[in-house]
Amino acid sequence: MRRLAMILVCAAVGCSQPAATTPTQPQAETVSPKDSPLPYKVLDDETNQAANTVEFHVLIAAQPKHDDVDHLLKYLYRHLMQRRDDAPAGFFAYVYTDESQYKTPPRSPIASAIQKPGDVGSPPEPVATPTGFDFGSYGRVGVGADLRGHEGYPTNVVSHGSRLEAAPYLELDFYYSRTIPDDPA
Repeated sequence: MRRLAMILVCAAVGCSQPAATTPTQPQAETVSPKDSPLPYKVLDDETNQAANTVEFHVLIAAQPKHDDVDHLLKYLYRHLMQRRDDAPAGFFAYVYTDESQYKTPPRSPIASAIQKPGDVGSPPEPVATPTGFDFGSYGRVGVGADLRGHEGYPTNVVSHGSRLEAAPYLELDFYYSRTIPDDPA
């Protein structure tokens, strides 16, 4: 009975229902916010509502440090995920040091952070292409004793022995990497 009375009163007086709230849509950006770890210029800021994805291309000064670009990608992830009410399902951020890297197909960013829609788990770590001299190594060393002070010896218990019984070795890898301007690959 009370419900019927409320409906009649609302109909007579003209009660309004609260408007449904819609998520706020971000405005396309053109420059970096003041709290950005590196200043940047936005080359493209595209939000695809149907796929619920964000694609963001930025230009930074030449010769950035690897750690600075890494901090920028982490910042861009947080910034783009939080700038509207609903976080996007997909996130694509690309960093360039020269506008021609963006304009000339295929695009060649110096770093990127990507989370495809439907990816499970934490967002991927940003990947930056390091430049400069680097090296690495890999090897195998066997240690053994017969507990009487003598050197141990390998024993094959199965027909195909393990690599642990193979001779020791060491591999050294020295290389220099750099970004090649206007590289089509």
